[in-house]
Formats: sequence, C-alpha cells, structure tokens
Amino acid sequence: MRPLERFRRPCEGLRRLIGLDQTDDLIRSLQRVLALLIEGQGFSLEDFGVFGSLLYGFHNPKFSDLDIIVYGGECLRKLRDRLSDLCGQRGSPLRMSLRVKALLRVRSGASRT
Repeated sequence: MRPLERFRRPCEGLRRLIGLDQTDDLIRSLQRVLALLIEGQGFSLEDFGVFGSLLYGFHNPKFSDLDIIVYGGECLRKLRDRLSDLCGQRGSPLRMSLRVKALLRVRSGASRT
C-alpha cells in the first residue's frame, strides 16, 4: 500500500475556490449559494467546506454537483432551519423538490425530540 501522498481539507478547498479570479458556472453557483446561506445568519466561511470533485479539482461545470460540508451539530441545525426558511419563500433562488422539503421537516423535527 502506498503512503498517503496528499491530504486535502474541505475548508481549505472552499477557501481556494472562493478566492479564484477565474471561475466557471459551478464555482459561481457555489459562491452565490454560500452568500445566500451565510448572509445575516451567524455563519462564517469557516463553518463550511467542499468535498468530491470540487475539493480534488476535477469538477465539470456542466455536470458536477455542489458538495458542501458543514462543520458542527449546531451549525447543521442552523443550516437546516435556514434551508427550510429559504424553501418556504416565494421566489427563493434555492428551489427544492417537495421530497427534499419534506425530508428537511422530518429531520428537523426528529432532531429536536
């Protein structure tokens, strides 16, 4: 077995992507989503990271998804509430399917009991 050649940290990967001068549609979407989530909500950029193709630098802007990680249980609860609020707003830039909305409600209710 080969020794680990390179260790990647999701938070550092996110900072690298946010700081890029040249971006593509996927990176711009990541920047917009994070700005929407963080704005006035008590989050900081350090609460998030990226994984998957974004972290390793081989994403495809037309086919890759946004793999975002949130650090800590309290941040996760706040994020879940924020996503639920955004899903309930008419004209919200984050459009989710009814199934995902239902899952957020079930998980959010289950975490408080």
